[in-house]
Amino acid sequence: ADRLLIRPLRDHLYNEALWIANVQRTVAEAIRADGGGSDTRIGLIGQDKDASSYYLREFPQWDLVDVRHTETLSATELRKYLFEAKPELLRVIAEHLAPLIPAGTDVLCGLELGGVPLATALSLHTGIPAAFVRKKAKEYGTCKIAEGSDINGKNILVVEDVITSGGQVVLSAKDLRAHGATILGAVCVIDRESGGASALQAIDIPLTPLFTMTELKTAGARS
Repeated sequence: ADRLLIRPLRDHLYNEALWIANVQRTVAEAIRADGGGSDTRIGLIGQDKDASSYYLREFPQWDLVDVRHTETLSATELRKYLFEAKPELLRVIAEHLAPLIPAGTDVLCGLELGGVPLATALSLHTGIPAAFVRKKAKEYGTCKIAEGSDINGKNILVVEDVITSGGQVVLSAKDLRAHGATILGAVCVIDRESGGASALQAIDIPLTPLFTMTELKTAGARS
């Protein structure tokens, strides 16, 4: 009968060489424990959706089984609920993001979903009003793309948690400008340095991250 074997795996934060070695060792140990040998076929299952999926290509010795996105289950949403719902963490992040806010900002626009708690924390910390930006305007009720403070004729700052390719920010920026907002820039907690800054610069939006992936990897290697 088919079985599913689950093994715990430590996430060596931003130390990819150590993480890759740990994955390979854990898989090898699981195969041996299950009675398998060196000829056991290994498949790596995941969605190669964009630059953030680079880790799937870190194991060329295994066959990659590219699967479609499951609409009702997303690790991204799970991470957001686990890590961005902690008040103390949000408070500290807001304190460090506050100096990155451009002068003259009228409204902090948090993008659904990760930017919303950050924009809320920043608004509480600075007193600057906040708005919450949907990926798509509701087709009922207010039918707005952004809820909260009015953005028409206002200087706004886009707030996001992690930026990879910047695709969603570019789409949201188009909607915000169409509703009369002037975008002064965008801030994020982590820039994964996968093209996001360039994509935003191409539409005249400077990106200011709290951390870049390079900085986090360097810090992880030192720890």
